[in-house]
Amino acid sequence: MQRYKHVALSIITMAICATAMAEQTIASVEAEVEAKWAQINGFTANTTTDAAVPAGPMTMKSRAEGTLECLKQGDKTLFRLDMVNKIDMGIPLPGALASATEQKVLSVFDGENLYNEMEALGQRHVFKLVGDAAGKDAPAAGKSMFEAFRDKGELKLLPDATVDGQPVYVIEVIPNDELKQNAPTPVGSLKVYISKELGLQIKMEVLDEKGAATSTTVYSDINTKADLKPERFVYKVPEGVTVQEMDPSSPFGKK
Repeated sequence: MQRYKHVALSIITMAICATAMAEQTIASVEAEVEAKWAQINGFTANTTTDAAVPAGPMTMKSRAEGTLECLKQGDKTLFRLDMVNKIDMGIPLPGALASATEQKVLSVFDGENLYNEMEALGQRHVFKLVGDAAGKDAPAAGKSMFEAFRDKGELKLLPDATVDGQPVYVIEVIPNDELKQNAPTPVGSLKVYISKELGLQIKMEVLDEKGAATSTTVYSDINTKADLKPERFVYKVPEGVTVQEMDPSSPFGKK
């Protein structure tokens, strides 16, 4: 008799868990993520982005590594993203061409303007984006995360998963025509992995039309207790460098 009680209890427990999972929706996940973001003032993280882009008969691979710092200020998220991007063309390159495969990229959003500084071959270029478009490039978190997703396409909640042992929500974004037209390579879907504990993205994949990942971004060592100051997000233009203003209406940002 005791054995049957245990079996019955297990069945009831499984039914409750299944019901709870069935009730989870995009709206409920969004509410949970927004509530967790409300408890965070900012965070830091290490980040890597691995990409593979077809270039004729070859595949150009790249790996960007660096740090991300984010600080809430009112309804905006200030951020500083400092990366070194190394490109592998798949073939040996001579002299100057070989050194051109390493680029330093610094992006800073001060709440009003977004500055993108790029350095390669000993030369620096700085691009500035102003207005509402500047804030849209901020790393998505909380409510803005889902707003950014919806700007890109239709959302679908996939089954829960784990990333490096962390339980995550998985959101699939089916791209709209605008994203497909402006993307540098064909996009079949996006997959975003959101930590259940932190309510923050810890991984994003860009998949092609066959479901293969063309770009994977991972956020690790996330610290939500970092002591960040607004001064950290004030960009200083390097001496002798001319700032080029970007056109927010252009897919490539250039005037």
